[in-house]
Amino acid sequence: QRLAPAFEYYAFGGDEGIDLTQWTEEDAVKAHEALNFCREVIDRAENRPDVLILEDVNVVVSHGILSKTDALDFIDNKPQNIELILTGRYAPPEFVTRAHIVTNMSDVKHYARAGHAPVFRNSLSPNPR
Repeated sequence: QRLAPAFEYYAFGGDEGIDLTQWTEEDAVKAHEALNFCREVIDRAENRPDVLILEDVNVVVSHGILSKTDALDFIDNKPQNIELILTGRYAPPEFVTRAHIVTNMSDVKHYARAGHAPVFRNSLSPNPR
């Protein structure tokens, strides 16, 4: 809320995260809800974003929680004037092919490995859907 209206943050997954080895149908439903919400956001007549970040979408697609076909349809049909950022490991080759920039990051230190909760959970107030 501190950065509104220039910045909007929406969270669709639960605070506990997803067990990628045993994801549930509810996880898949949330992933589809998130993608459909993003479609609504880019179709807005007003307040359309300049930048849209799909956090960890690569992981969600690589584990079959969201279909690659649905994600590619979204990527291929987004307005050209919206910068789309897809994050997460295991980016499918089709995502990399369509990208203008591909970055490979490696963590040197990570809060999760130390058993800490993410800092942003306390500093941002996401708009749950």
